[in-house]
Amino acid sequence: MRLVTRFVPAPQIRMDQQLEEALTHGPDALRLTAVFGIGERASIRYANAAKAFLESSLEQNQ
Repeated sequence: MRLVTRFVPAPQIRMDQQLEEALTHGPDALRLTAVFGIGERASIRYANAAKAFLESSLEQNQ
């Protein structure tokens, strides 16, 4: 078995962490701002993305 090394840019990892936080603890923009120190617009964007993902998951399970 051969392992393939892939380059993942640091900003992509950070975005994934922020989205994971929003999915785990709920789409709370204020919490995202406090935990990651990101701006209001970015935290709202991540919270909205998490909310949309959670809503689509609920719709698929019904």
